[in-house]
Amino acid sequence: MNLYSKLELDFVLSAEEQSRLNLRRRIALVRHVYHNIPFYHKKYLEAGVDIDSLKTDEDFARLPLLTKDEVRNSFHEMISKHDSLDCLLFGATGGSTGEPVRFYFDPGICMSMLGWPAASCLGINPCDSVGVVGRGVPSSLKQNLHDLLFFPQKNVYLDAATTIDSKAMKRFAEGLIRSKAKYIRGYVGGIVQFAEYCRQHNLSFPSLRMIWTSSAPLPEFQRKILQDTFKCPAYTQYGCCEMPWLGMECVKQCGLHTFPTIRHVEITDDDGKPMPPETIGKVVITDLLDFRFPLIRYVNGDRSAFLSKKCDCGNHAPLLDYIQGRVTDCLTLSDGSFLFGDFLTTVFDQRPNAVKAFQFHQLRDGTIRFSIVKNNQYSNASKEIEEVISGFRQLIAGRNTIDINFCESISSDRGKTRFVIKDK
Repeated sequence: MNLYSKLELDFVLSAEEQSRLNLRRRIALVRHVYHNIPFYHKKYLEAGVDIDSLKTDEDFARLPLLTKDEVRNSFHEMISKHDSLDCLLFGATGGSTGEPVRFYFDPGICMSMLGWPAASCLGINPCDSVGVVGRGVPSSLKQNLHDLLFFPQKNVYLDAATTIDSKAMKRFAEGLIRSKAKYIRGYVGGIVQFAEYCRQHNLSFPSLRMIWTSSAPLPEFQRKILQDTFKCPAYTQYGCCEMPWLGMECVKQCGLHTFPTIRHVEITDDDGKPMPPETIGKVVITDLLDFRFPLIRYVNGDRSAFLSKKCDCGNHAPLLDYIQGRVTDCLTLSDGSFLFGDFLTTVFDQRPNAVKAFQFHQLRDGTIRFSIVKNNQYSNASKEIEEVISGFRQLIAGRNTIDINFCESISSDRGKTRFVIKDK
């Protein structure tokens, strides 16, 4: 049985069956990492964890939390002793705090496939053509072959890894019409800006069935803009770079259904103890599928709460409230094009060791202040930072003044550093 077939079967299990499967997979994962992954063996040994006595939810909740700093500093020890980093897929993020985290994925798990059973409840199937607003547009033969293997649909891309101007939006709109795309998915900021372009040019897309946003919360005023513009429902999904598919809306739009057979989501206090429903706490996540670079009780920096209400859509998974604390915005360039915050957070993706934090701040006169906290403990930091700055200057191409600001720290906003600030 292939992964997709297993996911379909898991998705329709009762709440009790999903809970039991979730616990079995957590126990198997923890026992695996204790015996096969040096980082976890040492971490659990030092914490006095008795692996053989791990049997209940309460036992699991006593395991120590995994922090971003631990992943950042110990990623090379977080793989199976039978594996090597060269065999895994690399990933990195600036994160909402602007502090890069380096991590890896099992290449045998197709991330997009994990959400297909849930997407089918919204009237979408894997063969439907889609417009994608985000970064990572395939350009090589290898990437395009990967798309053909895992994505039988026609993909049309609006690349948020570069400036988005009227020409790019025109091409994207033409591609949506040509492919008869059934939905648009991707960055909230990018899709909202594309909606503005469509309103200005009186564009319509009769084939669209839904808009599916990610990478940041979908405020209700933006949901209304999308639904009014594209004449179809707009839904949001929740995930992070380290672990996609943590939750998604159903047709009732009453919260985020979690995926308990592939992800374990907790809401805890600062010490990792469970918080009661309707109480905001830290989002703590565990990947139940990836045994090669597992993240167990990982604190991803988001805040939310479990909802006590039940949804009558037929999905039995627990409901998570919409995520608190993520902030996204865009930079406006002098020629009217934009750079979206969803992309700007990733500028150090390939150089995660060079900085401790960074932030973009656009002043009222259009100047873009690029603040950087250099990692002085990393010998190649200066060179790599200059490479990023050079690439950013080339991207801006003289359209706005750039002010590079090296600093010791970046102030936080209610515990979260805003990676994009735009003066009004």
